[in-house]
Parts: sequence; C-alpha cells; structure tokens
Amino acid sequence: MKTTLILAVSLVFCHLIPSDGGQCQMGWSPLYPYCYKAFHQRVIFGEAEGICTANSAHLVSIHSLEENDLVKMLTKTGHFPVSDWENYIRIGLFYNTATNLWTWTDGSPTSYLNWAPGAPILIDDMQYYAALMPDRSYNYSDYNKEGGQWYNIKNYDTRAFVCKKLNYEH
Repeated sequence: MKTTLILAVSLVFCHLIPSDGGQCQMGWSPLYPYCYKAFHQRVIFGEAEGICTANSAHLVSIHSLEENDLVKMLTKTGHFPVSDWENYIRIGLFYNTATNLWTWTDGSPTSYLNWAPGAPILIDDMQYYAALMPDRSYNYSDYNKEGGQWYNIKNYDTRAFVCKKLNYEH
C-alpha cells in the first residue's frame, strides 16, 4: 500500500514537470520541443530578430497560455515599472501592413493571442509590433492584472526580447 501511494504521488509530480526532451544550451530554458532565452539589451525589432537568427532562433512566437506564462516568467522583474511602457518585452508578432494581418517572424500560424483590453490599437499607417507586459500594471486595476498580456508598440521603442528555437537535442 505504501509503495503504491509513493508511486502514485511520483507519477503526479512527474506529470506536472514539463519534459524538455533533452537539454537546451546553457542559458536557454526548455519547454518541449523548444528552447527560450531572454535578452535584456534594449533594441528595435529588426535588431532583436537579427540577434535571434544569429542564435539559430527567431523572436518568440507564442501559441498557448503555457508558453505565454514561460515568457512572462523569464522576463518578469517583480516590481512595478516607473511607467506602464518601461518593461514591455518584444515578441515576434508584427502587423503586416501588406496583408493587414498580425504575423509571427517564424511564419507559424497566429493561433493564440493574449491582447490586453482594448489592444491592439492601430491609429496610423506606421508599422506596429506586439510586446508582452510581464509585470502587472501599477495604475490600472483591471488592466494586465496578472501580467503577461500583450500591447502593440512602434519600432522606435527599444525593448528587451525573447528568442525561441527548436531543441535539436530531443
């Protein structure tokens, strides 16, 4: 009986721990079958994507709440920003003005969206890019309550970013 209980508890805990299917490179975090890395340098969108591609990756595309939570966890500061705009993190979603569609840099389908209330806001013909807000808003009680929602920003805004690549070691 005791052995059965220990086995059952072990199986539950094993199920709760995500399998990375192999090791990611040092500094990268796994969520099968991908590896993720937060870069804290603040750059514009094209520079961020360039750094990602130099690392055999793309700016992160997000396709589930679990993946969104991982990106939030990798980038959360744990403090209220001086302003709501200070700590937005670049992700790989951009508004394609040629197609009028939100598109991921890695070409994957836009199957999951986590916009903050009222977002995105497209008020002119400028190119817009999505950004994840890892920390909850400090001055709006109903806006981005838990952190992790997205907003759109312009390219001249320099931001930290997250890259994502396939884990080839699985």
